[in-house]
Amino acid sequence: MANINVYGMPMGTSFRVHWALHEMGLTYETVSVQFAKGEHKAPSFLAMNPMGQVPVIDVDGFVLPESVAITQYLALKFAPAMLGATPEAQAQALRWALWCMINLNPALSTLASVRWTGKELSPEVKEEKMAVLARLLPILDAQLAGKEYLLGEFGIADVNVRPTLQYAEMAGVDCVAYPNVAAWMARCAARQAYVAAKGPVA
Repeated sequence: MANINVYGMPMGTSFRVHWALHEMGLTYETVSVQFAKGEHKAPSFLAMNPMGQVPVIDVDGFVLPESVAITQYLALKFAPAMLGATPEAQAQALRWALWCMINLNPALSTLASVRWTGKELSPEVKEEKMAVLARLLPILDAQLAGKEYLLGEFGIADVNVRPTLQYAEMAGVDCVAYPNVAAWMARCAARQAYVAAKGPVA
């Protein structure tokens, strides 16, 4: 049994790591990193991730930051079926993870940022980010047409993309205009591993 530690609570980009571990049926320890206390700037933490960000994972002494890299590694090591059955399927899964992190994540995380910064966004920034979503969400909706999950069957692509939509929920972005996206969001959120990763409601 691997000894796994996850630095970062199950929220934001760290959530995809927690969700992946639950989907894989792996036990692990969560290590809280208190940003308010500057723990992310401690030399011991910066030695694991010079960016001073979570998540970071330690698996039997192998340390890796960056959430998508972590989920890819975990799937390769513990659950290769989640990556896809063919090189083409695996490439598509990686494509959607990159598409999400490069395009969708920045817009949604900015809209949700008031939740952790306490600073309201200017109307101009809100309008700009909502315009980005108006361009991107139809792409995601089209990909999900006729499918339960991003690539048909549940896999690592869903684990990598769905957590970004938590920012939409935090920011009050209504996805009702994108019925395939809304149904997929609900379908993922109902998965036992997703619920377990979120933990008890306070």
